[in-house]
Amino acid sequence: MTILSAERLRELDTVLGPEQRNQLLSALATQAAEARGTLRGHRNGGDDRVLRRDVHRLKGAAQIVGADDLIEALRAIEQCQPGGVSEKLFDAADAQLSALIDATSLLGAR
Repeated sequence: MTILSAERLRELDTVLGPEQRNQLLSALATQAAEARGTLRGHRNGGDDRVLRRDVHRLKGAAQIVGADDLIEALRAIEQCQPGGVSEKLFDAADAQLSALIDATSLLGAR
């Protein structure tokens, strides 16, 4: 299970420094929390184009920190036919978003 890639975090430390890395993680945690609400809204129907846009945007942010399990959950949603995203896929993405929020908190992101 890869919530956050240790290698990517070391690279971010090298490139950004610990303080900016933590700011990035904090921003990602905020985005993940917002995404949980957004995905809940998509469960109740809505525009598939908007769902795909939101999922794609979040997947890009997850790639920065190597959140591989979240990336896979989001990729599964992206690959569904319009209107075909199951509760199981939403639940998997939600669980990964929650794990990401917890992990960033443990790393000291505020």
